[in-house]
Amino acid sequence: MKARVGRELGSSDIFLCEVIMENILIDLSPEEVAALLSVIKKIFILNMKGFVCQVKKTELDFNDLLPDTLKEAMDRVDEIAEKIIDLERKYHVTIEDEESYKREKINFDLVKVVYEWACQKDFAEVCQLTDAQEGSIVRTILRLDILLRDLKSACKVMGKLKINFK
Repeated sequence: MKARVGRELGSSDIFLCEVIMENILIDLSPEEVAALLSVIKKIFILNMKGFVCQVKKTELDFNDLLPDTLKEAMDRVDEIAEKIIDLERKYHVTIEDEESYKREKINFDLVKVVYEWACQKDFAEVCQLTDAQEGSIVRTILRLDILLRDLKSACKVMGKLKINFK
């Protein structure tokens, strides 16, 4: 089953397949699904220096403003990343620095930005949450849209209609 799901996801890696197979997305709202999938590094747009654009630093932690269900799902995603790293270590896949390797796979910096966009906040308000340029945010959202379409196909293969209709 995992191979069929992986095929539907196209260029995505095993990480997204594990997120689906662990049923993390089942109880999330569509906005939360979009925000959670924004952690996958391949949809991020790098800035000119090669760094991922991050949420603006303020005294307020934006993750505190996220719904509890989304925060729990983020914790489960983090656990999956740890599990994959453990398996790769067990089977002698080269990992030099585990923390930076994990940051290469997932990054929670834009979860709040994508969540607010998915909740149909004004684009100008969403842009205020990050130092990313507007064009980069749009391209990131377009990449996320493609990923969500691939997810829809994968859910059809699995018969997970509840996710499919989100």
